[in-house]
Amino acid sequence: MSEDIIAKLVLTLQQHSTLTLLFVFLIAFSESLIIVGLIVPGAVLMIIIGALIAMNALDFWPAVVCAILGAISGDSLSYWLGKRYQYKLQTIWPLSRHPELMDRANAFFQKHGVKSIVLSRFIGLLRPVIPAVAGMSKMPGKIFLSANIGSAIIWAPLYLLPGLLFGLSIEMASEFAGKFILLVIFLLLIIIFALWAIQRLYVFSKPYQDKAITWLLNWGQKHEIAGEVPAAIFDKSHPELRGLIAVAVIIFILTVTLNQLYHGVIIHYDLLPFDINSFNQLIYHRLQALRSPPFDNIMLWLSYISSTQFIALLYFFLGSFLIYKKDLFSLWHWLAAITLPLLLTPWLGNSLTSKLQENLNLEIQSMTFASVISALGFLTVIINSGLSFSRQKIIYYLSATLVLFLMLSQLYFAQQVVSQVITGLIIGLLWFNLLAIAYRRHSQKTMINKNRKWLIIITLSLLIYPFFKTIEHDDIHLADDDYQVMGTASWLETGWELLPVKREGINSNKNSLFNLQWLGTQSEIATYLSQNGFVKSKNTAKSLSNWFLDNIKINQLPILPHIHKGEYESLRYYRYEKGQQELTVIRLWQSKYKLTQDKPLRPLWFGNVSFMKLKNNLGVSYLVTKEKAVKQLTLANKNLTINAKVIPENRIIFLLK
Repeated sequence: MSEDIIAKLVLTLQQHSTLTLLFVFLIAFSESLIIVGLIVPGAVLMIIIGALIAMNALDFWPAVVCAILGAISGDSLSYWLGKRYQYKLQTIWPLSRHPELMDRANAFFQKHGVKSIVLSRFIGLLRPVIPAVAGMSKMPGKIFLSANIGSAIIWAPLYLLPGLLFGLSIEMASEFAGKFILLVIFLLLIIIFALWAIQRLYVFSKPYQDKAITWLLNWGQKHEIAGEVPAAIFDKSHPELRGLIAVAVIIFILTVTLNQLYHGVIIHYDLLPFDINSFNQLIYHRLQALRSPPFDNIMLWLSYISSTQFIALLYFFLGSFLIYKKDLFSLWHWLAAITLPLLLTPWLGNSLTSKLQENLNLEIQSMTFASVISALGFLTVIINSGLSFSRQKIIYYLSATLVLFLMLSQLYFAQQVVSQVITGLIIGLLWFNLLAIAYRRHSQKTMINKNRKWLIIITLSLLIYPFFKTIEHDDIHLADDDYQVMGTASWLETGWELLPVKREGINSNKNSLFNLQWLGTQSEIATYLSQNGFVKSKNTAKSLSNWFLDNIKINQLPILPHIHKGEYESLRYYRYEKGQQELTVIRLWQSKYKLTQDKPLRPLWFGNVSFMKLKNNLGVSYLVTKEKAVKQLTLANKNLTINAKVIPENRIIFLLK
């Protein structure tokens, strides 16, 4: 996903606003409709609609009105269907296969009455069912309609709000880390959709689970040796150790065999349709283009959670706690969760990671991703033991979100490459889920219920370790090359072409051209800029709070930093002239060149001069870069020489010395 694609999407939706508003109506309508609402991922789609509103693809009030009307219409139709067909609705799939949905909805309606119409709007599976139950229960139409309309008016803006905030963050963050923000938001949408799908899959597959377990146990009774595996996992009265060891041996043999087959046959004879290592490097370098200092620290914190040191501490302290509580049953499962992935470590490596990490100022010894997934996954299972499904769901959601961002952190710093992460994810999920099923079906859960809070406290306390390690490592960047020397005359003639032309990882339409090169020390440049009315940009808590004030002056708003190759500009100055509705902003990064000609070596800087304007969106005022080419540079000083170089598309690069 790139900002260019987003821009094209926004333009297309603006050109077809009527059809887009109809789509908003249909989303809200279908999510509120009996049966259909159980299948449609309405929450995800409403978040996307909210983001499009924030990016000016849709007008706020028409979209909200359409969402409200859609929700009212969907609930009204569900109410009518319930009143008209009564309990015949329960004979239609998926309600016919899942009578527990109607039982739950009936119990909720009987308990809360009219309030259930309002409350169910915000409760996943109940949302499309409660209106039909109200119809079956002969609730008076006027009472239902009042609750329906009132709840829809509240529901639509609240469901659009997360998307509005996402969209606004895209607009604001595009000034300094737009593509990374898009990546994070895209991942969050994937998480929301995945969690929605998992919940639906769990509910719809529940009636078949008992049948499948019964079939496996019957099959196991007919096969004495192979039947040990399903019996150990699913039969509460059957010892599980021998069966789980058999499963571990099978996974181990399959992994080693497939690894040898992959390297000895597929790679050796070049049977893959693409070069897997080239693909791994492509993903890594794409992520490097999205780097920024704030996200470096977030990813670093996540990387330490995946490190050998952190996982070892986690196992030591939780293992010690389980020994202290004499819960040997949980202890041996906890140790089993890490044992198999550790044994598989030699077959889950990739020599490419060390090569990619040579350019990073970073030293973290990472566990295989199978070990991380298995450890954190089974820890979640232990903590969840004995909790209600609704509470388990929250913890599983948080755990799944953490895992997805841990995957991103592994790729971000090349601790593991894509093929490693995917392989580790599959093995880790398979192993800890089998352990979890056996653990839940055999555990008495008494110790965990009494000491759950201590397990959580220990886990949260251990997160202090990666936090402090992140603080200690305050200089995360690509390794700097030694500077190179260039003659001043050579620079003015053709050498200027060696410096970067455009800022990496940003939308090319936002004046990202590096149109300024400046020879001089940092203090000299600062002096020249001050003499010409420029002020050093400093973002304080007060200036950041000005985002939320009305009628704020353009020079009172913060100028967000820009990023090139993961680093902020070293110099950022602006000039404001009364009466103008824009700021002139100069940003400079130090290049790897130093110049000399009858003088000591002096650093060469590159960056740009651009113009910024005020924008107000959803009550927030902020600055955005104008798409305006700079044709002249007004800097007056008798000791300053300005050379202009014309490049394609009538753009100009200014050389200052």
